[in-house]
Amino acid sequence: MNKEHSPQTSRRKFSGHVGVAGLSRRNFVKSAATIAAVAATVPLEPLLGGTESVAQAATGNSNSANRTNDCFNYRKNMAQAEKINVGLQPDNGDTARFTDFSCSYSKALLHDSLGVPNAAAWLSLRNAFATGNAADFANIIVGSPGGRANSKLNGPQVALAFDLEGLDSHCTVIPPAPRADRGRTG
Repeated sequence: MNKEHSPQTSRRKFSGHVGVAGLSRRNFVKSAATIAAVAATVPLEPLLGGTESVAQAATGNSNSANRTNDCFNYRKNMAQAEKINVGLQPDNGDTARFTDFSCSYSKALLHDSLGVPNAAAWLSLRNAFATGNAADFANIIVGSPGGRANSKLNGPQVALAFDLEGLDSHCTVIPPAPRADRGRTG
């Protein structure tokens, strides 16, 4: 029997006999990737009923002083629209409950050999965040278990930075962590 005319010679030739041209694993993957890429560019907010943003046309004023004022007013209005007061954030009470600061954030601070943070080190961290002064951040007492001073706080002041895009990072409400004396971790 001549292999050229056999309908079972190869899967590719067989699919060609059925009338499905170019159906291969490679073409299927290419098509699926193309569909996924196109779907990723479609915004989901209109489909899900989200809010829409409206682009505003520029006034066309190229006068430098006027444009500077227009830019300032636009940014001020956008900032006022994004302003949210979340109020005082609740805590879990561990700082008051554990007076040795063992259940508080103490990474890179000086600790004793049991891993309990040094009270002066922890208070120096709290003071630096309370004042926001660069000198107080430079005076945070750091160290390792056993008293070796080889730890480093990597940019703790980044928590005090402001971002000009969207909501302020401190405007999110995060529930307090589970209490350490309850044994609940989730």
